[in-house]
Amino acid sequence: MKAIIYYAAQHPAGTSARIADALKAGLPGVVACNIRETPAAPGMVSGADHLIFITATYGDQELHDDMEALVLALKDKVKGKKYFICEVGNYYGYDDYTFGAARIIDEILREYGAIAAAGIASVDSLPLLDQQAVGKWVSEVKSYFTS
Repeated sequence: MKAIIYYAAQHPAGTSARIADALKAGLPGVVACNIRETPAAPGMVSGADHLIFITATYGDQELHDDMEALVLALKDKVKGKKYFICEVGNYYGYDDYTFGAARIIDEILREYGAIAAAGIASVDSLPLLDQQAVGKWVSEVKSYFTS
């Protein structure tokens, strides 16, 4: 079972990169792809059974430009593939803050025929990253692959 982790990190030690590293650790056959560094990322999908998206929510529940371009480029490549989504955002001051970017990805992937393998994780990053929520999601995804 091969899986690809797609994330967009501005910094190698950024939140999305750290979550991708934690998820990849101990899971053989999992490849992490920073889509800001790998423009051919959509082509990697053909050999994968599972797709894992770690995305940031920007502005008012908006999807990062790089992630949006990737997801739209997957149109004819994801039918029948299973996916996971973790959304990280700064939710301070928003009444309804969860599932902004993740909801967008989820709707597009479902439209393309992909299948959600688990619920969406929405993690607050202000004032500090909710490590407990990240740990729970990482554990759930890892147990999916190891059970």
